[in-house]
Amino acid sequence: MSMSLHALAQKEIVLTGVFKGEPLYIQNSYHPGLKQFCIDEILVNGKSLHVNYNLSAIKIDFSGFDLYTPVKIKIDHKSVCKPTIINEKAILIHSSFKFTDLVINDSIMYWTTKGDRPGAVFDIEQLYADGWNVVGNVQSTGKFEGDRYEFFPPLTEGANKLRVKYKVTELRYLYSSEIELEYYPEPVKLVSTTVAKTLRFNRPSEYTIEDESGNIVLDGNGLAIDISALKAGEYFVYFGDEAPVRFLKNTK
Repeated sequence: MSMSLHALAQKEIVLTGVFKGEPLYIQNSYHPGLKQFCIDEILVNGKSLHVNYNLSAIKIDFSGFDLYTPVKIKIDHKSVCKPTIINEKAILIHSSFKFTDLVINDSIMYWTTKGDRPGAVFDIEQLYADGWNVVGNVQSTGKFEGDRYEFFPPLTEGANKLRVKYKVTELRYLYSSEIELEYYPEPVKLVSTTVAKTLRFNRPSEYTIEDESGNIVLDGNGLAIDISALKAGEYFVYFGDEAPVRFLKNTK
């Protein structure tokens, strides 16, 4: 009895994750009617895996891969049979993500993680009278070994409550614990009004620095700003709607 061309059409299995130091094992079933093994080809990050496909078990050891390298496994197989991934958790990462720390200090919020996934996003949510609202987002660096992230939330005077939502897709996400802060801001001030290399504030803040002609030369968020590249002279720093503060940039 012969098999039709349609029955011999290929199908594929695609698995993505990161190399966590463990090999991946695949059971390659044998089809007695075809007298052939199921798998036709395996591609790892687009490159064909040079192994013997006439075996009942295939091992992908990720030789030459650095730890935590993102991997995409594509298994082309016959439509009349299907291989089995024995230990898919060896590379899957969504289940191993966790927040390891969440801190808010004055106007800056930061968190650390383990098991980040490429393409994921952190939504920062703040509790208001009408419920939790997204007030910003930060792109994940995708480092499985973990990373540190920071955000300047729009704090209101008094009690504030925030949390972070780690989102791989709309249906795959994980919340951090909630964090609270009683916020009574003091005006932003310059530590010194005569500086050579680093302009320091008494607390982190958004800022805009203009020269004497009103041209914006620097802006951003921070506590200590490198101004070593600016020419010597008089400058003005703006903090939101507050009146500008004058400082002198010297060369020493």
